[in-house]
Amino acid sequence: MTFRVRLQNSAIGQAATGINVVFSTDDGALTETQAAATLPALAPGESAFCGQDFQFSVAPDALPHWANLHFSIQATYAGGTWTQTLGRAQRIARPDLLVVDSDGSQDDNESFVQTALGGLGLDYDMWTPETDGDLPVAEALAYDQLIWLGGLRNPDINLAERAALTAFLDRGGLLLLSSQYASSEPLNSGLALRCGVQTLAMAPGTLYLATTPAMDPWFGDMSFVLLGSPGASNCLQPDNLVVLPEGQLLATWTQGALAQAAAYRIQGGYNTVYCGFPIEALRTHSSRPNSVTLFTFLQRVFAFHAANPPQPLAPVTDLTLACTSGGCLLSWSPVTNAGSYRVYQSPEPWSFPEAPLLETSATLLPLPVVEAGRVFYQVRSQH
Repeated sequence: MTFRVRLQNSAIGQAATGINVVFSTDDGALTETQAAATLPALAPGESAFCGQDFQFSVAPDALPHWANLHFSIQATYAGGTWTQTLGRAQRIARPDLLVVDSDGSQDDNESFVQTALGGLGLDYDMWTPETDGDLPVAEALAYDQLIWLGGLRNPDINLAERAALTAFLDRGGLLLLSSQYASSEPLNSGLALRCGVQTLAMAPGTLYLATTPAMDPWFGDMSFVLLGSPGASNCLQPDNLVVLPEGQLLATWTQGALAQAAAYRIQGGYNTVYCGFPIEALRTHSSRPNSVTLFTFLQRVFAFHAANPPQPLAPVTDLTLACTSGGCLLSWSPVTNAGSYRVYQSPEPWSFPEAPLLETSATLLPLPVVEAGRVFYQVRSQH
């Protein structure tokens, strides 16, 4: 890994010269290969990057963990020599799992998930949009499993995050999508459809008891209790769902209209679990003999995923566009096991819209000539 350090002199400080920085770490998985750097003189308020890159290597067998990096800084000023040591924690390698706490400080119920994952002995990273920003596509694609905690944020998935989750499903993996406000944002209906469900409507504050099909191989014989201590008490506006033919019923509300509450889907390229309620709220209750905690539910989710390993399709890598005065022909080689292809169009090569231009089962596509400007195309294979 290579990185640089930027230092800023205090606005009320003195001019600093002879600035040097020495990098070190006591982490056994890391080896410093470039550990010293210098900086130019800094007047009060000025900042600059170090003149050399720092470098370290990571042992090939290193497991995901946080490493402590140390930086010893020395500078000369009118009163003598100033020294200080600063520290930084750096993630080394990646775990398989990312947990997105979409509602951030609106509640602290992510702790229920952290406790459950700790009990399962699973390592994970956390992403909080409130402090980390919208989840980027590249960040989502760095993980094989993703848990989305909707919590109290309404709507809990915006345009950028929807693009990240869509790209994640296109690539393949496990997505556990927990949302009680999906029906409040029609643009998120496409994600629900890919999970094998349709959201009907919110049922404010009335639904907190659900049950799973007795004979389901992965989620059978469970009861869900979603309110009260020691639960998360954040199940405020859960959704009524309709499980589509490509999905499998996971849970049904035992209150209200007795609508469907959760579903799962084995798509081939990805596995999804879609809950129309915040999973953090799961708890046990003596009146519900089969009620489960989040620990048990997540244990079932990961067992379901392990038994149905996704087999993502190969990407389209040989896209060709041939144009004449009469039109253009977009072509590519067939991808094994692909049932169709989604074609995307954009004026820029680095960003494509969420919605495809069209979907086709062919590998030759006639297109009109673009009269002005530039157009770029991307093709994604689908099961």
